[in-house]
Amino acid sequence: MAGLLSGVLWAFICGITLWSFAWLQYNGYQFEFSPVTTGIEPLVLAFEATLVLIMLTVAIFIFRSGQLSAEERLNTTVNQLEKEVHDRSLAEAEARQSEEAKSTFLAAMSHELRTPLNGVIGASHLLQNDGGLSQKKQELVNVVLRSSETLLGLIDNVLDLSRLDADAIELEREPLDLRDVVGSSVEPLRFQAQERGSRLTCWLKMTCLPG
Repeated sequence: MAGLLSGVLWAFICGITLWSFAWLQYNGYQFEFSPVTTGIEPLVLAFEATLVLIMLTVAIFIFRSGQLSAEERLNTTVNQLEKEVHDRSLAEAEARQSEEAKSTFLAAMSHELRTPLNGVIGASHLLQNDGGLSQKKQELVNVVLRSSETLLGLIDNVLDLSRLDADAIELEREPLDLRDVVGSSVEPLRFQAQERGSRLTCWLKMTCLPG
C-alpha cells in the first residue's frame, strides 16, 4: 500500500512540475534546454503529457493492486497448507501415541491374565492325572482345561493383532486340526445343555481340499 501511495505522489509532483514549466513558457519565459514555443502550445503539450502520465499511473496502480491481491491469496493458501500439515502431524503423533498406549495396555493385561490362567491350567493338569476322580469329574476337569487353554490362545491372538497393526509380526501358514478346534469350542456348551436337560451333539464331515 505504501508503494501505491508513493507512486501517486510521484505522479502528482511530476504533473505540478510539468504544468509549472508550461505556464512559465506560456507567459513568455524561455528555457535554454527547451525549444521556442508560442501561444498555447506549451499548455497543449502539458495537457498531452498529463494524459500520458495519468494513463501510466492508472496502469501501474491496477497492476500493483492485482499483484498485492495475488500475493495476499498466495499467503492465505500457504498459511492454510501449513496449518493442514501441522494438524496432520499432530493427528499422526496422537495416533502413534494411542497405538503405543494400546500395545502397552494389551501387554500388561496379557501378563496379568496369563498368571492366573497358567495356575488354572497347571491345577487342571494335576487333577487330570489324578486317577481317583469319577468319570463326570474327569470330564469337568477336561472342560476347564480346554476352556483355559482356549482363553489363553485368545489372549495371544489379541496380542498378535496388536503386533500386526504395528507391522511387528509376520504371518505363518501352519496345519490346523479342524476337529480339535470344533470339539474344544463345543465342549463347554455341552455341559450347559446337560444342565437344561438337553443333549448337544456335533457332527463334522471332513472333506479333503486340493492343495
